[in-house]
Amino acid sequence: NIYPNPAVATVVESPAAKYRFLGKALGKALYEGILVEIPFARFFVNLLLGVSNNLMDLKSLDPDLYKNLMALKYYGGNVQEDFGLNFTIVDEVYGEYRVKELIPNGAQINVTNKNRMQYLQLVFHYRLNVQIRDHVSALREGLSELVQAPWL
Repeated sequence: NIYPNPAVATVVESPAAKYRFLGKALGKALYEGILVEIPFARFFVNLLLGVSNNLMDLKSLDPDLYKNLMALKYYGGNVQEDFGLNFTIVDEVYGEYRVKELIPNGAQINVTNKNRMQYLQLVFHYRLNVQIRDHVSALREGLSELVQAPWL
């Protein structure tokens, strides 16, 4: 399934302009009644339509992360001692790893049995709704120049 690469800005100059152009091209095709069969990922289509994603949608982006978060959700032991997680997430950008805090001072806050649901929510929200937000906004902006949002 196709969706914007969150790291595109590191290799492409002015990606927002390119996404706006892609949105215009897609809008033109829709306006002209041309069938465009692009296998967009479900979570990406949700964002285009203004619908927030949930934990179940993570399965379409990263099945392993989904499986691991579900294991964490139902884990019966001591989450803090056994997993050693904090409120950060690691982004891999073309072989370079960057740590992103999910909340202020997230690197200093351990994930525990009591706050693991907050951690799960923040991880899937970041991966599905935040990480590609700018790309989706640019594409939607280009698309909406030709096709009104209610028509989608």
